[in-house]
Amino acid sequence: MNEEQKVVSFTIEDCYHVCRLLYPDRSEKKKLKLAQRLHWKWQRRPPLEYQINEDSLTVSDKIILTKKNLRKCAVSGDFYFFQVKDRLSLVLFKPATEKHRQAMEDFLRINEIETLRELPAETSTLPWNEVYKMRVGSLLKRDFKKRRFFIIHALLILLLTFGCLIWNAKDYVNYILEDAGLSSAISERMMDTVFDSLPSDDIEILGQIQDKLQNSPAVDALAEKYAQAMVQGIASGKEFDEIHVDISNELVQIASTALTEIKKQIPLSDGMEKLITASLLSDSASAQSAINTYAEGIYDGFSNRLGGLVNLYRILTSQFMILFIALLYIGMVIACIVTTPLTVVRFSYPATFVLFGILYYFLVNVVGNTLVARLSNRFLGRTVFLDPSMGYAMLIVAILGAAFLFLCLTIRIKREEKKLTQL
Repeated sequence: MNEEQKVVSFTIEDCYHVCRLLYPDRSEKKKLKLAQRLHWKWQRRPPLEYQINEDSLTVSDKIILTKKNLRKCAVSGDFYFFQVKDRLSLVLFKPATEKHRQAMEDFLRINEIETLRELPAETSTLPWNEVYKMRVGSLLKRDFKKRRFFIIHALLILLLTFGCLIWNAKDYVNYILEDAGLSSAISERMMDTVFDSLPSDDIEILGQIQDKLQNSPAVDALAEKYAQAMVQGIASGKEFDEIHVDISNELVQIASTALTEIKKQIPLSDGMEKLITASLLSDSASAQSAINTYAEGIYDGFSNRLGGLVNLYRILTSQFMILFIALLYIGMVIACIVTTPLTVVRFSYPATFVLFGILYYFLVNVVGNTLVARLSNRFLGRTVFLDPSMGYAMLIVAILGAAFLFLCLTIRIKREEKKLTQL
């Protein structure tokens, strides 16, 4: 079998000609920049090595073209553009010699590949039409492997779900600590002063004030500090007395919130305000002692029985792990776009968001709540449930994100189709 093998390099003029054919809708300035970037890229990699025989074309031993996987070929000047059935980008050939060109022509003729050739300049539509149509056609509609399609989309759903779970894990732990007794340990001591300061014992008003104290941002920050210190302490093998958590600023903020709520109910003189402030600060000291007692019980229980689980939690919620999952997800998105036509991605990629939202809701609000209730009852001595609003919120965000992606992809497809009709 006759075989023609050549190593071909591309000049800046070649790169500009290629960009002019592939991007006819871009400005001349943009085409020149694309050509310079393409030339810079090709200069920094080994030259393309072409092998041509009667039944196949090979590019640098990586891309093998045969009659089975080729759709059509467009010829413009010295360049042969091939549209491959399952490939996003066109494959480019440039014959190095006349013999090389003849081998290419023999391949096209023997394998009966549909070939579009450049006509004289006054009647030619090829450079500004067919090559671009081939490129956009590969983007919008091409063959794809169903097995690979389902694997990639399943990985997209799992990576997004896992990434969001570990991203929100710290918030869930903080919420569990608050709900299991930390917030009530603070508010109950502050409420002693609130109750003594108000002339009325209206249960509704007192309940509203207590809810504001328990749900204040300072309590969230306090829980986060204790959770972080406890995880690091258990991972380091320290006793509870060896860790120190400074929550003085948070306690002052909570006391300030309590004072503000008291002032909303009754007017206070300067002397009375100072007296109540001193009482609230005294309550803060009592609250810190109660928090330490509460946290020490949790700390000792987890250190003795769940130290390995705490270390696993620390690894999974680390910035490195979150970045690693994010990079994997981006890689899967690129693989999805490269291996799947845009007309299919328009439906499949938004569908991954909807399925992610449903899976996240199920894992958090159903499975997660069941596990947390059992574990908290066993290790904390109190049944705690996760905040269901977080699961609902993620489901709504996923559905809205899917709708937005579907709209953006539809606009992109319509725009490309419109360009094709205008050429």
